[in-house]
Amino acid sequence: MTGPRLVLGLGYCGRRAAVAWRDAGAEVAATVRSTAAAASAPTGVRVLVADFDVEVPSDAVWERPTLAQGTACGVLTFGTGAAARGEVDAADRPDRVARREGGPGSAAITRAVALSAASGVTRLVYLSSTSVYGDRGGGWVDADTPVAPDTQMGARRVEAERAFREACLQSGVPGMVLRLPGIVGPGRTPAPRFLAGTYAYPRDAAHRIGNRIHVDDIVSAVDRLHAAGARDETYLAADGAPFEAAEMIEYVATRVGVAVPAGVGIDELSPASRPFWAGSRRCGTDKLRALGWEPRYVNFRDALEASWREERDLGGSAVSPQPEP
Repeated sequence: MTGPRLVLGLGYCGRRAAVAWRDAGAEVAATVRSTAAAASAPTGVRVLVADFDVEVPSDAVWERPTLAQGTACGVLTFGTGAAARGEVDAADRPDRVARREGGPGSAAITRAVALSAASGVTRLVYLSSTSVYGDRGGGWVDADTPVAPDTQMGARRVEAERAFREACLQSGVPGMVLRLPGIVGPGRTPAPRFLAGTYAYPRDAAHRIGNRIHVDDIVSAVDRLHAAGARDETYLAADGAPFEAAEMIEYVATRVGVAVPAGVGIDELSPASRPFWAGSRRCGTDKLRALGWEPRYVNFRDALEASWREERDLGGSAVSPQPEP
């Protein structure tokens, strides 16, 4: 791997990318929102505390990581983790309300892109969401399908994409949007909730269609966009196998050894989780595949099994290995 990397937002996807790039020999810098988060950053990754929700005073500039000479690539990941799932306190600040309701605010995006440009980044990828498409009744969407959000989460993502493109244009940094379905990876599977008896889904959503993507396939997709020299385009990354929600629910229940949970009324779900059940769509990835990208984990089963296998290797999975055929 050549050229340094900048990770804006050291959350779930950002941390995975930073570690992968560090292990591949790249110089990696990353931003976090607090000194507490900085203390738990991966070793070998240079960290900058930068809360992009806070306006920079006119007489100050962001401290910035000066990246080594060479083509520097970045990935903007914040808004794809706990904040986007509504698990942070908005603290009555508009941009944090935007995060809680589905994505980063426009001002935060603009500041993050500005920091990237000042740090020497020459190409930037923003991780967005397929929630921008809204409910398609199980039909196909791809990178060029017009957006039609029907949730606040989706609308926030559309606005974040717009702000990202505008900021990239103003800064002169080529920016690609990479839309993603539900993310799977170590520590990011529904197994613990099945075991605890807390997994909940709306009873009318069992036959909704969706895709998943393993976090490592997100990292490889970002790598491919950088390597291919993609510029100012939108892409979609997903596994290759749309499925009905009931298939995954039954599969996970079987693998963890519990009964298939019954669906509940939509009002019984937490407000933060309801948008994730709002859409039914199949994700097409031909545009990204045309650049030479292929997912390593081609369906939700492969992604889940790989995640549980890694958890077991780390001593933290309650899901047993599959029996030998």
